[in-house]
Formats: sequence, C-alpha cells, structure tokens
Amino acid sequence: MSIAEQMGRVLQRTAISTNIKERLDFSCALFGPDGGLIANAPHIPVHLGGMQYAVRFQIDHLGMDSIHDGDVILSNHPRAGGSHLPDLTVITPGISLVCDLIGEYGLDTVQAYMQHIQSTAEESVRNMLKEVGQRVLERTGSTRLQASDKMDDGTEIRLAITINIEKGEALFDFTGTGIEVFASWNCPRAVTMSAIIYCLRCLVAKDIPLNSGCLTPITISIPDGTLLSPSETAAVVGGNVLTSQRLCDVILGAFEAVAASQGCMNNVTFGDESMGYYDTIAGGAGAGEGFDGRSGVHTHMTNTRITDPEILESRYPVILREFRLRENSGGAGKWRGGDGVVRSLQFRRPLSLSLLTERRVFSPYGLHGGAHGARGVNLLKRKSRIMNLGGKITLPIETGDVLEIQTPGGGGFGTRQSDK
Repeated sequence: MSIAEQMGRVLQRTAISTNIKERLDFSCALFGPDGGLIANAPHIPVHLGGMQYAVRFQIDHLGMDSIHDGDVILSNHPRAGGSHLPDLTVITPGISLVCDLIGEYGLDTVQAYMQHIQSTAEESVRNMLKEVGQRVLERTGSTRLQASDKMDDGTEIRLAITINIEKGEALFDFTGTGIEVFASWNCPRAVTMSAIIYCLRCLVAKDIPLNSGCLTPITISIPDGTLLSPSETAAVVGGNVLTSQRLCDVILGAFEAVAASQGCMNNVTFGDESMGYYDTIAGGAGAGEGFDGRSGVHTHMTNTRITDPEILESRYPVILREFRLRENSGGAGKWRGGDGVVRSLQFRRPLSLSLLTERRVFSPYGLHGGAHGARGVNLLKRKSRIMNLGGKITLPIETGDVLEIQTPGGGGFGTRQSDK
C-alpha cells in the first residue's frame, strides 16, 4: 500500500493539470501476475475497483510473454476494462519500489504475501455475508435482499442479492434493470464491479485493504443490452460519474446499511478553444444506524478535493461568489442525512458550460423511517433572470452570468421520537 501511495505523490508533484495536482482525481495501485488488484492508495473508488479489468484485458490481449521491463501500456477503451474515454489507464511492470521489494525478500515471498492479502479479504467478505445472511434469515425467513432506484430519466436499477450462508457467497442479480439509454450515462461492467467491490469493503468492519479477494465470493449477473451492460457503441462517460453513485445507493440500500447519498458527482465543465476546466462538487452523505451523514463531502465512488479558490480564480476566468453548506437539505431522522452545498461561480468572459448531474428529479431516499434528502438544483442567473437548467445541459455562457449549484442532501435513517 505504501508503494501505491508513493506512486500517487510522485504523480501529483509532477502534474500540470489542476485536475491532478489540486483535485487529486487519479488513482494508483499494484496488481498481481494475474492482473488482480493487490493494494491501492486511498484514491478514487470508481477507478480502483475497475482498474484490474483493464490490466487483465491487456494481459490476455498481449500475452505475458509480450510484456517486458520498460514497456508502458496505455488504454482507455470501455470494452477493455476502462471506465470511460477521459480516464487513461497507464500500465507498466514494476519499475522501482516493487523491484526493490523483490530484491530484499525474494519473488516467492512477495507473491506469497500478495496471495495472503487477497485471501484475507476474501475470508472477511465471506464472514460478513454469513453474518448478514443469518440475520436476514432470522428476521424474514429468507436470505434474499433486494432494492431498486431510478435515474432521473426514469431508468430503473434493480438488484436482488441471494446469500449462501453455508459458503459465505452471494449472487448479485441485476435482472430487471432498464435497457441501454440513448444518452451518456450507460455504465460499463467494470464500473459496476467497482461499485460492488467498494460496497463490500464498506460492509466489512475489519480493517482490510481493498483488493480483488473481496469479489471472490461474489457471482454477478447483468443482462446484456441494459444500463449496466450496454452495447459496444453506447455512450458511457456519465456512467462513471453518475450511474456508479446510484449503484452504491442501491447496493447499500439492499443491505439496509445506509440511506442514499447525493447520488452523483455534480459535474461542471466550462471552457473555450484556449482552456478547459472540470470540477465535481460535494454534497450530503446518507445517514446510517448510529451515525449522521456527513455534510459537504464527496461520497462513495469519488474522493476528490476541490480546487482552492485562489488557484481557481487566478488560472480561470471565473469568480467564486459563494460556497457554503445548504442548510437543512439533509433528510430528517433519528440520524440526519448530511447537508449538500451551495456553490456559485460568476463568469468573466463568454464560455461554453456543461452540467452532468443527477438527483434533480428523484430525492435521495431515507431508510427505516428517515426522511428523503433535498433534491439538487442548477440555476443560471443572467441579469434579472433566474433559470432552472435541469440536470444535464450544454449552453453558451455570457460575461457576468452566475451559475449556482445546490447539491442534494443525504437521506435520513430511522424515525425520530417526535415523529412516532
């Protein structure tokens, strides 16, 4: 894990883009000879769960005999284990610290410990599934869990989980999920795998590294031609930043572990021929039994920072007019959902603006009597006019326009005494 963290620090220090240097929108990890995830730095979950599929694809495609010291493989194809075209996966055999580790302890010892790390994660997930399955069986007479939620366009994500208590295994069945959409939020299978492995790791109370062993006890069924297994030519850029978040809400909702989060990454892009800027905006986290949801945070599949105001305003033609918590946007309950934020940008010259957001139609749901979180709102203020932009739009911006993003709050958990 420390090797992956050092890789990340080098990447951050040598980067030019604010997306890498300031927001830390990248991930670094180590993989075994079979391409399985061994250890990762605490970077972006949506990358880390799916990167192993990109590595495995290249091993199968090129063959291990064709990969040598000094080779660098660059891939971004969603059908080759990628998440979406903007994410470039750079794969190379261990160059420095991995070689030092092997030189100090020997190849056999290093590989044995890699296997041990994966086996420990597998055992932890199996034990968690046995405990959850037994608890659900005693309460309902079945070991089946299920949940569903809808994207803002009405496309449903449906999940049924059947737990084998004896073996500590589970089938994740997404049958009934809506068909592929003529839009950008179709979700590659690798992203679905990322959401599953992330949620499994969250459900394990033991302190274990996230790695491919978490998925060993899991069988996954996703019908082809659906939102979560689209055709080869489907647009998928939004699956990484929108649908992945809704997947986490559905999976964690099936386990009744936590109420829904803000449900997207609140993506904002603006620029022209000379520059471009991309940002994601925090929101409210869902509450769970024994804890309130956090306010003004990135949740689940994203883990980025936000660009410092001084750097934002000095490098880009915008003024940050407001950035605060959106009070009382979190759902009420015995444990409250976290509040979203309000972020306002004023543009100093004409630009093109794109928004890619969710939870502007369907609210983040509460659990066990908790109230829903507030839906998000995207507003454009132009002179005396205030316009609701909806969840997804590309439009020209005029000098002086103000964009105000109000991000969703998280759902509440449990019924308050005053509501009983």
